[in-house]
Amino acid sequence: MNTTVLRFSNVYGLYSYHKTSVIHLFIKQILQDEQLTIYGDGEQTRDFVYSKDIAQAVELALIDESEGFDLYQVGTGNETSVNELFGLIKEKMKQRGYQSKIRVTRRNDQARSRGTIQIYQRLKMNWAFLHHLI
Repeated sequence: MNTTVLRFSNVYGLYSYHKTSVIHLFIKQILQDEQLTIYGDGEQTRDFVYSKDIAQAVELALIDESEGFDLYQVGTGNETSVNELFGLIKEKMKQRGYQSKIRVTRRNDQARSRGTIQIYQRLKMNWAFLHHLI
């Protein structure tokens, strides 16, 4: 039986406001005028991938005709620190008239996280990653 398994990195995008990821949490907290919390020094990284990119990866996996078992961590292959992410969201929200308050705590968090783009490379698809914030 031919099987392809996809594991998604940190997904964000439309209709995912209910998620508890850092992107959605920061935006919710700014909208509700709450203090944001950054754990550790904020230099821990994640691979954030847009929901439309995930949809395209699923489509590619469905049409893939390779045999056997494949397992992919779907992401952009780019690491973004929590501090960088906060800066991007803060700027976008500021442009819309929102202010942010920040609190840093020393709780440990996973230091790094980065996905791969192997499924796109293997299927030789022309892949342009979208980097939409908000």
